[in-house]
Amino acid sequence: MRSGFPGLTLVAGMLLTAALLAGCGDKPTEPDIWTGSIEVRGQLGAGGPADSLHIILDDDTLGYRPYAYVIDEVVAGKHRLLVHTVTCLQQDTLVWFSPPQDVWVEPLQKRLAEFTLQTNLPASPYPGFPAPDFTLADLDSNELTLDSFSGEVTLLYFFSLG
Repeated sequence: MRSGFPGLTLVAGMLLTAALLAGCGDKPTEPDIWTGSIEVRGQLGAGGPADSLHIILDDDTLGYRPYAYVIDEVVAGKHRLLVHTVTCLQQDTLVWFSPPQDVWVEPLQKRLAEFTLQTNLPASPYPGFPAPDFTLADLDSNELTLDSFSGEVTLLYFFSLG
């Protein structure tokens, strides 16, 4: 003989299913309290603003964006921002760039990152970025490149024998 109430079991199962599905659905419309935004601006040396900027945020290349571009929904914290642009004047092509900047993003705040772009800065090295590749001879006259040590911690010790 069966005991219990089968109709009650069915109703309880339906209520449990509805409760589980209540948490599913569309993304909440309220702003994420753990993100902020960065407004990126670039000036061409002592001249006016750059028409467009090539933006790299941390390791993500955002590509060319218009002047005074706002990057939304940036997770709060410290980020590395790198900006450059290219101008073509008649037959001359100039690459304008700036050393990278560390930008601290606060939740629900817009941070302004202004760059003065120049044409005569070295492309690297900058702290936190890979050094440019170069070739040196070791004590046995074997050529070594910095790239051959990629992915390894490398200490360069320069000394004089004379």
